[in-house]
Amino acid sequence: MLAFNLQLPIVWAFLGLLAVVVHAAPHVTRDVPYWRAKEPLYMGEFTDSEKEVFNTDLEKEGLSIGVRLPLKGKQNDGCFSIASEFKVTNPKTSKSQTFSADKLFLKVLKPNGVEERKLKPAWAEVKALQDAVPDMFVASGKHKFFGEAPLIIMIKKEGDPVFKTKEYKDADAKDARGLEKQAKEMMCEEVAEIAFTKRLYHGDNHLGNYLVEFKDGKMSGSLVDWTLTYAVSKSSNVKKEDIKAYCLEENKSSSEGR
Repeated sequence: MLAFNLQLPIVWAFLGLLAVVVHAAPHVTRDVPYWRAKEPLYMGEFTDSEKEVFNTDLEKEGLSIGVRLPLKGKQNDGCFSIASEFKVTNPKTSKSQTFSADKLFLKVLKPNGVEERKLKPAWAEVKALQDAVPDMFVASGKHKFFGEAPLIIMIKKEGDPVFKTKEYKDADAKDARGLEKQAKEMMCEEVAEIAFTKRLYHGDNHLGNYLVEFKDGKMSGSLVDWTLTYAVSKSSNVKKEDIKAYCLEENKSSSEGR
């Protein structure tokens, strides 16, 4: 009996330690679906032409830098307005298009150096924009004002994350939850449509990366920030609704971007 009592503190100490370990264990993420690549686009290989997307001297192309915008993500060094119209010539067709300054913005990617492995995230973002949402991409290159930092010029999408809109802030708790649910549904519908048709899955889909507007009481939105992207297998028979369901599951309790 004495031996049993002496062992009790040891047993309870072990159980207590086990409880701490279990409680402190990191949250286990969901399994990667069979139709999506395990590694993001920037972990893959790039062609010579894909590696040359930042060779253009944007200053010589007429880029005039405006002011810093209140936009910044984890993978960039800020965004800037464009001070004057910008003209782009398609090298394949030789056709030119001029964009007004108010329609564009400049994204400054982190200047991680000139080593290939450090440039991969920047190459991947341009590739994702060109392949998934070509209507957003305008040009890429460098400008002496930013040194060796890779730059991307994009079409500016109007709106704000739903939780920053007047409609959301003025709503009661029930209606606010309804607006948030609607925004998630719309965002994941767009994620699924692009993944199904363009075979690229937006890997950073949360409400902070979905800009919405309200017109006549109706919500419309746009998916932004293609920093993290995954390839979708072309040989898989995945259905669009399954991709949407996966996106919604990822966002079940998401509050990123707030």
